[in-house]
Amino acid sequence: ISSIPQLHVDDQTLYLRKLVELFSPWTPQTYTNKLYFIELRGLEILLQLYSIILPNQWIDTPPQLKYTEYLILLTFRTFFENFSLLRLGMRHGVLEMVVQSLFKAKIQPGIKFTDIVEHGFTNLPDLCNIVKEATNVLGNFCELPEGIAYVSSKISLLCHIINILLNPGFDIEVTSLILSTMMQVANLSSIHPFLTQKHVIKALVGVPHCQYHSSYKC
Repeated sequence: ISSIPQLHVDDQTLYLRKLVELFSPWTPQTYTNKLYFIELRGLEILLQLYSIILPNQWIDTPPQLKYTEYLILLTFRTFFENFSLLRLGMRHGVLEMVVQSLFKAKIQPGIKFTDIVEHGFTNLPDLCNIVKEATNVLGNFCELPEGIAYVSSKISLLCHIINILLNPGFDIEVTSLILSTMMQVANLSSIHPFLTQKHVIKALVGVPHCQYHSSYKC
């Protein structure tokens, strides 16, 4: 485990894919795997690798490292399955790091994500995968009161995920994940002024997935 950051990127990919298999589905056996992984300082070493990749701008990141970042997020999604593991992640700053991955999707209001791709600024399938897994992990952490408190305190993050939600370039899975997170955050009365002043509720009514799926009541 300790050699992960020094491995060739192809070997890192194979190792991370194996971790995803070891940590899913969520069973007593995979939970034991996670405890052993923690005991061997595996989570700390994985975060060390993640911290090396994170500062890179998306456009400057080699394709292999983009895939590594995706696999790390996928590992986080399978790893953080319950409150004790999520709180461990909070103590290690995982939520803050995942938010950095989410911000790699540079979304401007009124600009379609697919238009950005056509002008050569990114790679749609890769970045969509990063956004999908980052929103998955974000939603996991919003199961915790402290996770909801963190997200609700970051207005720039809320604006960013709303811009992603309203952008037609993302599929139903991404928008559904963001809607679910927004529903959790909206339970806090402290966030209500933001939702009204920024006309968020009015904007959400126009989201097709919010209109046509009965599980979301805007």
